[in-house]
Amino acid sequence: GMSFVAFDKGSGQKGKPTPIMYTGINDPGAGGGVWKSTDAGESWKPLAGGLTTPARCAVAVDGTVFITYTNSKNSESKGAVQKASRDATSLTDCTPPIESPEKQSFIGLALDPTDPKIVCVSQFLGAFGLETFRSTDAGATWTKVGNVHGATDGASRDKSQWFGNIGQIAINPFNTKEVWMADWLGVLRTPDITDASKPWDYLYAGH
Repeated sequence: GMSFVAFDKGSGQKGKPTPIMYTGINDPGAGGGVWKSTDAGESWKPLAGGLTTPARCAVAVDGTVFITYTNSKNSESKGAVQKASRDATSLTDCTPPIESPEKQSFIGLALDPTDPKIVCVSQFLGAFGLETFRSTDAGATWTKVGNVHGATDGASRDKSQWFGNIGQIAINPFNTKEVWMADWLGVLRTPDITDASKPWDYLYAGH
């Protein structure tokens, strides 16, 4: 099915349709991939080099588009992170290095609204203890972040149940060091993604 529609706001003008758009079709069979329109959705062409299981899309302020991919249902293809410039017709790989191949699946994706080179992505598959990665050079290199446990409630999340199946991350546009995360047990937040010693606190209310 369709996993996203994203607009390149910088490609258009106020009061007119945005010309550059992207849509993701998550289908391990024929037709899966990332499609691009340059005429406000009148016509579409697939971006070359893409995988068939796109999950999330985000467009940076300079027009660079980033895509995360999950594993295929039959695990024949790994997940990945890819990107393309505004004028590109193909995608290039910028996947963070993963120690366990079976955990090479990504969904969570967030861009710094003030700096097109700052990107965060999170792993999705592999039970608990998954990683979040941050890049300050548009995906050329990555640093692991977000694996320090903060306050917890043993009744709802014990010490082993952290960072599982991370579905989305978000950067606070008013304080870009603050990052939020949603995994399969709730919502977490770190006050400073640039400081590896800062914990992620689990925000709960009756969960």
